[in-house]
Amino acid sequence: MTLTVGDTDHRFGPQGVEVDKLIRRISVLTADEVDELTAVWSAAPWAVSDTAWDATWAVAWHAAWAARNAAWDATRAVPMWSEEASMAAAWAATAVSVRHLIGRHGFTQTHYDLLTSPWRQVIGPVHPDDKETT
Repeated sequence: MTLTVGDTDHRFGPQGVEVDKLIRRISVLTADEVDELTAVWSAAPWAVSDTAWDATWAVAWHAAWAARNAAWDATRAVPMWSEEASMAAAWAATAVSVRHLIGRHGFTQTHYDLLTSPWRQVIGPVHPDDKETT
């Protein structure tokens, strides 16, 4: 189901359209993309992720939780999906849902980049203003 802008703004915050695009992209991931997401997620520096995660929840927990759950649920419909790929998608959706709050309430660009990095490395930008990852 594709949401309208009004639905996405209400449910996922100002970046609702980007969250919806990410969720729709999940349904067409290839087995190779899932494998890549799994590998990138497994190699990510998650020792610092708790800080990023906490900062995300602190700024807008309702939109972040809704985005995370929608992405997580979407991954369950992909037969070759892995737990790691599910986490990469869920964290990217969570971070983009509060992207507009970068620089406020302790949520930084570094937090956003950490949470979206696996998705961005494999699939591409989560938001039109995202920079390329290397």
